[in-house]
Amino acid sequence: MTQPLVTVLVVDDEPGVRHVLCDILGELDDTRILSAASGEDAQQVLQAEPVDVVVTDLSMPGISGLDLMDWGQQHTPGKTWVILTGRATLDSAVRAVRLGAYEFLYKPLQSPEALLTVVRNALRQRQLKAENDRLRDAIEQRSLSLQQQVSRDLHEGIAQTLAGIALLAETLQRGLRQDPTDCHPLSEQAARLAQLAKEAISETRSLAMGLSPVPSGPDGLSVALRRQAQRVTRDFGVDCHFEALQPVAVEDARVAYSLYQIAQEAITNALRHGQPTEIVITLGRQNGRVGLMIEDNGTGLSSSFEEGDDGLGLRMMRYRAHQIGGQLQIAPRPAGGVTVHCTVPA
Repeated sequence: MTQPLVTVLVVDDEPGVRHVLCDILGELDDTRILSAASGEDAQQVLQAEPVDVVVTDLSMPGISGLDLMDWGQQHTPGKTWVILTGRATLDSAVRAVRLGAYEFLYKPLQSPEALLTVVRNALRQRQLKAENDRLRDAIEQRSLSLQQQVSRDLHEGIAQTLAGIALLAETLQRGLRQDPTDCHPLSEQAARLAQLAKEAISETRSLAMGLSPVPSGPDGLSVALRRQAQRVTRDFGVDCHFEALQPVAVEDARVAYSLYQIAQEAITNALRHGQPTEIVITLGRQNGRVGLMIEDNGTGLSSSFEEGDDGLGLRMMRYRAHQIGGQLQIAPRPAGGVTVHCTVPA
């Protein structure tokens, strides 16, 4: 017997309508159909079952379809939502779109095929997105591996060669200074060669660190975040410090790199828009999850953020958190400033 590949949840408070919808969707291949008689029942199903698509009535006693969708986006994200209604308003339609509804259908349905087509298309879109995500993950993992390899080659190869050149130049300089006149014409050139080699070593190591800012190993993320805090303090004059609540090992290099980029973006946003005097980076572990928090005491969130315009930097943070199965929260601090909090499975 073929195992169901996807799950569709039908939510409607009218038993007759609910049964009809389940019968229609039962024609889908390799699909498990679940049902709930209320928004409250649907919440329990969503928390307990791996649902892919939710088909819900808009107007229900208690938790409405849109309230259920709003709750679901926060507590069980990643679902595709189809809204059914017999009396839609412009406000409800606009809210459904803002919440990310895939489709808005009117009851009574024109035909069973109308619902089947919408759900089939929704499932196909999810399949394509999953394939795209897998390809993107593979590309990012390969890119990260290449960056780490180039970084190692720079640090262990070219930097070491330059270090040898610098040492030889210094030895040559000391030998030239043994000239009785102590003013051999090549002495200054040897000194300059040694200085150039040292500068090239510094630039090579900076380039290597830029390509792979998170050192390999389970404690690499902590090392990278501490270095980041030190650079911010040095370069911007802002009191930035890193705190580890306890030793936190992040074995997956891709997760560690993504968390580092989230921290980097949060710090950049704070410096660019918040004018803070203090930034605190905290890394910890609780309830089986790794938590990264960046707090600043700047001017707080912009009005555009409160109106729903996240901006490119915040969208990138959300994207990176999503790619590693994380949850990202961005909120104002009671004392002023912003808190960015990302948690991922340990």
